[in-house]
Amino acid sequence: MTRNNNLIITLIVTSLILFLIAFIVQLSHSKEPSVLPTGPTKLNDIDLIVTDTINSDPAPKKVTETVTSDKSKEDFIVQCDLTDNEGSLNTDEEFSDFAQHLQQSNSPEKQLAYILFASQTVDEKQLALLLLYNQEFSGNKRVLMDLVGLCSSTPNHKACTDTLLNQASELDGDNGALWLQIANFHAAKGNTPATLKAIEKAVSATRFDDYYYDKLALFMQTSKGALDIDFRERAITGLGYHAATSVWVSDVTEFCLKKESFSDQQNQLCLDLGKAMTTQNNSQIIGAIGLNIQSQIYKKEHNEKLHLEVEKQKSTFMQKSENFELYFQAKTLMILDEELFNFWLTSVKAQGEVIADEMLIKEAIILSKNPYYQPCAK
Repeated sequence: MTRNNNLIITLIVTSLILFLIAFIVQLSHSKEPSVLPTGPTKLNDIDLIVTDTINSDPAPKKVTETVTSDKSKEDFIVQCDLTDNEGSLNTDEEFSDFAQHLQQSNSPEKQLAYILFASQTVDEKQLALLLLYNQEFSGNKRVLMDLVGLCSSTPNHKACTDTLLNQASELDGDNGALWLQIANFHAAKGNTPATLKAIEKAVSATRFDDYYYDKLALFMQTSKGALDIDFRERAITGLGYHAATSVWVSDVTEFCLKKESFSDQQNQLCLDLGKAMTTQNNSQIIGAIGLNIQSQIYKKEHNEKLHLEVEKQKSTFMQKSENFELYFQAKTLMILDEELFNFWLTSVKAQGEVIADEMLIKEAIILSKNPYYQPCAK
């Protein structure tokens, strides 16, 4: 990946987890969750059913409200004192029990959660585990997309063949995000014709879903009632796993920006890919990389006007809200309010980060105006 793209990703990931870091700092007595232990993956032939079937809720910790604003204010959002953290739990033990619970479960989604959250492994090891999972529980689009992405890191792996790519494209062939991953894989292998063909399919696809928030949703689903910590700590942990989600686009980005022998048509194809990544993405990371592709191509073409226009877009793209304080307050509130968190998570999966964050702020303001709304006491 180019230096510019690395900078973009660094800045965006920083903005994504800024509120999370600030929130964790305030939890002065909390411990960071330990790395979950590894072990053999237990797989079986139960069909994959992605449903939330666990209903028990861990007891929340005491959080007191800080009255710092007037509820009559148009944009008021309830704020809570987050420093009261009585009864800190032994998270090492809790996470060890959670890992064992996932490993021993017959549930396909919990088996997947064990691979993603409990078996902290290098790319090649996780590739092997997901390949085994795919054999037992075929038909999971997110797993297949992850497999194609991981193959970009190990393009010469014996399992990274047309058979895997065909399985993924047959199941999810109308998804531009999948074709972006396939293009990245071919770029990693140095196959220019196959890379261009996959880019063309990514640009012409009817939808673009990178399943970027599915990992967070899976953690929240499988940990509910199984990980014996309160919702606040569970949400923080899930967001931490989400922030570490890999994005496999560096090879196709380099392919588009460093090829000097492209025809005008091929150059336009890469430009269209950058536009699709910017306008159809679920995550701002992908959108920002798409903007950078456009910017660099316009610069290479000496199109100063369009280059400056895209640079201007880049400067505002990462802004979460016109009022960052409201954004921060709403994000903090959703960590204390499970229903509000689930509202945001459903919205972000369906409509992407920008719209979901706007909806979250509006919902937090509406809830805060209700005199019976007491999230700090939950």
